[in-house]
Amino acid sequence: MRLKIALPVRLNEAESRYQISAPLIHALLALHVTPVLIYPQADIKDQLSGCDGVLISGGDDVDPLLFNDKPHPNTVIEKASIEQLDIDCIHYCEKHHLPLFGLCRGIQILAVVYHAALYQDIDQHMKTSHPLIIAPHSFLSGMPLPSVNSYHHQALAQCPEGFMISAIADDGTIEAIEKADMFAVQWHPELMRDDPLLRFFTDYVLAKKINKNQNREQC
Repeated sequence: MRLKIALPVRLNEAESRYQISAPLIHALLALHVTPVLIYPQADIKDQLSGCDGVLISGGDDVDPLLFNDKPHPNTVIEKASIEQLDIDCIHYCEKHHLPLFGLCRGIQILAVVYHAALYQDIDQHMKTSHPLIIAPHSFLSGMPLPSVNSYHHQALAQCPEGFMISAIADDGTIEAIEKADMFAVQWHPELMRDDPLLRFFTDYVLAKKINKNQNREQC
């Protein structure tokens, strides 16, 4: 049973080309997933109706106006159409109980949609790696994650409403959150060798799809 995972696209700096991370596409293909690119200014319901889950990838910074703050000098705001696309995908997933996984920017926009603020510019988390402190009974519990990569300068200032913190960095930075069918991490598993997270998400999506199909057959 091949899964279809939706990926909201990104827009290059010149706003002339839609794009998505090649390592992320390769990682999903290796897991026998069909990536489905989702575009702005097209009906979100039509685009997501045949998908089994949504993966919000990295990108530029979340607009501080969304959490009632002024832009920091180092903030590079994501294009408005892409920002709205991510938000629309999150709302669709909430309404239709579609599994969602956020990576890096993905955890940040997810947190802001659920009324959390962000730190706009933190130290010591750009182009480095660090250990994790994983919460017991979280989706990360038991996974072999001695350390993770780090490519961000924005970070969650608080846990969003209704979520639990799944992991923090050794300096206390929130690194992962979860709620029902929504999971998000601050790092990039597609850039890590043997990282288990993308397989965890695809296995979760597959199990949910199988269960949904079985329930239909019993009706």
